[in-house]
Amino acid sequence: MIDFIRFYNIDKESFDFRTERKRVIPLFSKIDNESGEFLEYPKIGRFHNMELRITEKSSYIMGSLHKMRNTEFGFGKHNYNNLSLCDNYEALEILIDQFYIRPDKTKITNLEFGLNIPLEYDPSIFIDNCLMWDFKAPSVIETFSSKGYLKQFKKSDYSLKVYNKGKQYKRKENILRIEVKITSKRKLEDLGIFSLVDLYESESYRRLFEFLLEQYEKLLMVDYQIMRKALREDEIHILKQYTNSHYWLNLQKELSANAYYKRRRKCNEYIQFYSFDKSKRKVRDLLIKQFQDNLDCNTYIMAA
Repeated sequence: MIDFIRFYNIDKESFDFRTERKRVIPLFSKIDNESGEFLEYPKIGRFHNMELRITEKSSYIMGSLHKMRNTEFGFGKHNYNNLSLCDNYEALEILIDQFYIRPDKTKITNLEFGLNIPLEYDPSIFIDNCLMWDFKAPSVIETFSSKGYLKQFKKSDYSLKVYNKGKQYKRKENILRIEVKITSKRKLEDLGIFSLVDLYESESYRRLFEFLLEQYEKLLMVDYQIMRKALREDEIHILKQYTNSHYWLNLQKELSANAYYKRRRKCNEYIQFYSFDKSKRKVRDLLIKQFQDNLDCNTYIMAA
């Protein structure tokens, strides 16, 4: 569930002292090109894929909790498997123990939350059908030199990512990943997430999932295989308009807010009437089931 995370330590002086005195990991500094002397800052260290960086003004840790846990237990540096609530807690404990972190003395600034969904078909077909999000075209479409497939829809504080996780790691399984990437401390706080302490609360994961599902619902999808059914010429014309991001961009400029959102509702009703969103609804059910399965963890107690 939790993948990338970035947090800094509020009690910098105490954290830096513990980190350097206990030599938890090797720390490296850069060299001044002119004098050849080692610079005091930044001091950089790595624990598996996690990076620790100590600067003059802040000390923070960032990386994928999911990959770190897998690497720690010898499963490989990947995140295509499922991470349960217990697994998330365990990953946090590994990190906290390794760096002598006081969870209540941290502040989370970035966080990725997502789920891996097994499909019966190639996830790239699903991704192709994701035409818009909040009636806007993808901000990023990436194929990673044919090694993967991702569509990302960005806002200022967060983004929605839909990608072919199986293809990314050359797996035979069809694995679709749906993920929200939150890049704003303000948005995290709106979701009740301030420090690592909050990631020991199952309710935090429920709020993150509800936020993920809310963003997922904003996807405008058309199942092209279903769309091939006979449609009248006027219906085809309407569908072409509805699936064109420029149409919605121009419409937003021309219409009042009420008229614009009324047209959006009409579009959604049209898509649903013809069941063009059948795969979207199916994956929504799979997302809910996967999250419920991942929550099967109610006996874990946070270490003192």
